Amino acid sequence: GSNKINAESFTKEKERKILNILIDKLFERNRESFKKREDIFEMFSKAMMTGNIIPIGKLVDRTFGVGIFRKIGELDKNIQGQENFVSSL
Repeated sequence: GSNKINAESFTKEKERKILNILIDKLFERNRESFKKREDIFEMFSKAMMTGNIIPIGKLVDRTFGVGIFRKIGELDKNIQGQENFVSSL
């Protein structure tokens, strides 16, 4: 087997880290709406499968302020910038 770390696996790992940070922050601020963290993860999973990201966008903007969901999306090509931004929320 190869011990090489390819760029794609590294990027996906970073993306998972960012998603987990975002889910944790959403859960911390919305405990009255969600019984468990996994409920928010399931929202993201459903959005990915159906292509309907509107519920996620509404949750993010309601939690952190209007335009934040768009800002996260705009940083999609800058993984480190996206991680820094999500961590700062």
